[in-house]
Amino acid sequence: PCTLMCSIIPLNFQTFTLHGEKFHKEVQYWTTVYMVFAVVTGAGNYVAAICACIITEKIIANIRLRAFTSIIKQTISWFDYELHTPGRLITCLARDPPLVKAAAGYRASQVLIAATALVAALFIAFTTGWKLATILMFIVPIIAGAAYKQASLMIRHQKRDAKLMDNAGQVATEAVLNLKTVQALGKEKLFLERYKKYLQEPYKEARKQAYYYATVFAVTQSVLYIMYSVAFQFGAKLIERDEMTPTAVYRVFFALSFCTTALGQASTYFQEFSRAKISIAFVYRLMSLESQVDALCPDGVRPKIDGKVTFRDVHFSYPTRPNVPILKGLNLTILPGQTVALVGGSGCGKSTLIGLLERFYLPTSGTVMIDDVDISQINVNWLRSHMGLVTQEPILFDSSIRENIAYGAPDPSKVTDDDIIQAAKTANIHEFIVQLPQGYDTSAGDRGAKLSGGQKQRIAIARAILRNPKILLLDEATSALDTESEKVVQDALDRARRGRTSIVIAHRLSTIQNADIIALIHQGRVVEKGTHEQLVALQGLYYDLIRNQ
Repeated sequence: PCTLMCSIIPLNFQTFTLHGEKFHKEVQYWTTVYMVFAVVTGAGNYVAAICACIITEKIIANIRLRAFTSIIKQTISWFDYELHTPGRLITCLARDPPLVKAAAGYRASQVLIAATALVAALFIAFTTGWKLATILMFIVPIIAGAAYKQASLMIRHQKRDAKLMDNAGQVATEAVLNLKTVQALGKEKLFLERYKKYLQEPYKEARKQAYYYATVFAVTQSVLYIMYSVAFQFGAKLIERDEMTPTAVYRVFFALSFCTTALGQASTYFQEFSRAKISIAFVYRLMSLESQVDALCPDGVRPKIDGKVTFRDVHFSYPTRPNVPILKGLNLTILPGQTVALVGGSGCGKSTLIGLLERFYLPTSGTVMIDDVDISQINVNWLRSHMGLVTQEPILFDSSIRENIAYGAPDPSKVTDDDIIQAAKTANIHEFIVQLPQGYDTSAGDRGAKLSGGQKQRIAIARAILRNPKILLLDEATSALDTESEKVVQDALDRARRGRTSIVIAHRLSTIQNADIIALIHQGRVVEKGTHEQLVALQGLYYDLIRNQ
């Protein structure tokens, strides 16, 4: 409609030179034309807006889902890198899709309409009066160049601002997740200052660029009026020479006015598009990531698992510290049903073995096997469904105790109340749960905040038992508990270990003296292995650990 208007408006001027009945007919005619334009434009924009909004919402939902799916498929080592910390990822997931939405949909359709109007207006101008159009077209590139320069500056500065906002999000996430520690240390002001610093830096940089933006904007606006001046001056000469009629001059003038208006409209969207360009780049990178260990992938063998575990000449370094070897050719075999305790100094690689067995990390070299099958060949979900993991600080979800225990099953929807109660009894937590006002429907709170450490630990044990795992992994499961809670939890662990291959990590050596095998890891290798009595009699490194405790 805007393009047609540049042809119609000059004709309107002729109407006002008419008189009598002819004048009234022309007025009635153009009034009807404008009313038709109003209806068509309104209906067209209504349909376009609805379609754009629906399509955009579907696209954004798909982007969010694919990005989140990609994140949860990554190995734990991927999250060790600074760019992939939870705070940054959460900030990006919350920030980037809406920025893409702001630039897509209806706004994108408006840019397309502006581009179409630009081409049509140029066609009308050159077919009506190419001389005047050529003169005026020298000004259009100046406007377009200024708009392009402004957009390129925006993109560069918004990349910097996005990084600073990621840093601010990381600080906020870290402070909120660890609020008790922050308050206990009295560091509220410190985190506020750090957050404020990351918020202020984009503002400071924006002030420096304000003068440049102002100059570009001022030039763009001034050039428009220069174009108007040239149009009237040169157009008057063409009329004087009978090379153009006044109507044709106005038609060219209005066509190029709409042309510059289209450029102006498009430039107002540059900021949204530049932000979206940065955001979609990161989101697309997330969506296109391939995971080395994909638990959602159906590939891999699904052997019968009895519980034999073998580490053969395993070497490992964390990806963020490739020059610091943790395991240096470690060898260890655990038979089905055995309880093996891993001991050694901090950082010797005890927890690393559990991470390798769960395929949270991949060995640099060597082989990890279950029942003589390389775990890299086993379907990831099948592998993990046969293992139960209890860590030093178990994480409970913000849902009922019933749901938290049920999460241990491969399919929580098929778990019966009897299954949950039996697992809770084995974990020594059933009596506590039934005394709660809402029983198993009691909310555990965010990260289990409504429960004590010992209670959380026993619910985590019940969750692991519900899986009926062939292999039970206990990583410092009692080290953070007081003496009374430790005894209750230890009793639950002793029950849980029966009939299962168990790998136990503990600093308190008194809790693992009944293990079938104790393996002492030193400098990345198993250097001593045997029962408690055998290792004490050996009077080696294990004996020294006993004496020091």
